Amino acid sequence: MAILQVHQAKALKAMPEGGTHPGLMQELRTATDFALRATKITARSLGKAMSTLVVQERHLWLNLAEMRDMNKARFLDAPISQHNYVKSNSLDRCYVKLISLAEQAFVTLTTNDSYARGAMVLGKSLRNHKTSKKLVVLIGPHVSNQSRAVLHKIFDEVRVVDVLNSGDTATLAMMKRPDLGVTFTKLHCWTLTHYSKCVFMDADTLVVSNIDELFDREELSATPDPGWPDCFNSGVFVFRPSNETYSKLLKYCTEHGSFDGGDQGVLNGFFSDWATADINKHLPFIYNMSSIAIYTYLPALKQYGANAKVVHFLGQMKPWSYTYNLTQRRLRGDVQASSQHGFLLQWWALYSAEVLPALIREYGDQRFNSGCEEEAVESEERVQPLVSSAERRHLWEQGQADYMGIDSFDNIQKKLDVFLK
Repeated sequence: MAILQVHQAKALKAMPEGGTHPGLMQELRTATDFALRATKITARSLGKAMSTLVVQERHLWLNLAEMRDMNKARFLDAPISQHNYVKSNSLDRCYVKLISLAEQAFVTLTTNDSYARGAMVLGKSLRNHKTSKKLVVLIGPHVSNQSRAVLHKIFDEVRVVDVLNSGDTATLAMMKRPDLGVTFTKLHCWTLTHYSKCVFMDADTLVVSNIDELFDREELSATPDPGWPDCFNSGVFVFRPSNETYSKLLKYCTEHGSFDGGDQGVLNGFFSDWATADINKHLPFIYNMSSIAIYTYLPALKQYGANAKVVHFLGQMKPWSYTYNLTQRRLRGDVQASSQHGFLLQWWALYSAEVLPALIREYGDQRFNSGCEEEAVESEERVQPLVSSAERRHLWEQGQADYMGIDSFDNIQKKLDVFLK
């Protein structure tokens, strides 16, 4: 190309002033034609090189992605266009979606060893139901090293969050509103900006079916709270990590606080248009089935309970608040106060089979409260059949109260004495 340009310059310089020379004009035409051809060939070569790079990148993404082989073949066979990765609008949209698949995660939180057990069972339940997403757990500084080790085996990412030592605006916010300590820790989920979309789940939830379809929803998608359906329950929600949103949430906390003293009040205040803005952000109840609704509407549980995908153990009594007998596979504790007996047993079966062995390995010779007992329990008072309060209510309505057992007058009198103190 440089030689042709020099030849053109010499021909122009030799051209007589005020006229043309037929031989020189022919030389200029020939040199210009060669220069144009060379430019065209160079551009074509560059285009092929760029196409090769795009194809290589496309192959890399496809190899990293969890896709069916049939869908991979469609991407590999599709031609490259000058504007898109693939010469097809539908395939191009799928490709963009494919890239985001590797950047999505389920997120949970634990600030102590008790809730860490809940997080472990939640993570195992997600794994057992074949989720294709990453698993992330935010932990407080008080979670023991043994629990952290087990969490590392279950989750893809374990991130320690210490609000008071975080070195960001959360520290100042925490000093102004110390009552919202755990809330500030939970809000850190919005700082997970290396993920494009996340689903937060409280550690006291249990997944009983694959729920990856939740990632098709947008921020902020959640189920109505059974206590006040115009508010959403913050036990399960879809969100998009964003430092900007995180900063706004912190500012909202310091200025407005929480009307219920926790994260649910903060989030409902911040996303105040949830009830009316977009019905598509209202998740079906099966993605966050709580005990309150089970107790108050037993017929609906019988009709739709089999479709539940996430169980939320609301209230003071958590699954780990009970003691589980490994031999008899029964619970000890005030199990009559629970209306999720079947799911409680499911939680403990998963914990005892897949979580407890890992904890035992980490603690070694150290004693710790596993929540389980192996010896047979002789006294029927220590381990009672797991009958929910909803079932007891139903039996009462049918005139089948256990007058000689749990529903005896002495037991009723004890309950009344406690209530009237």
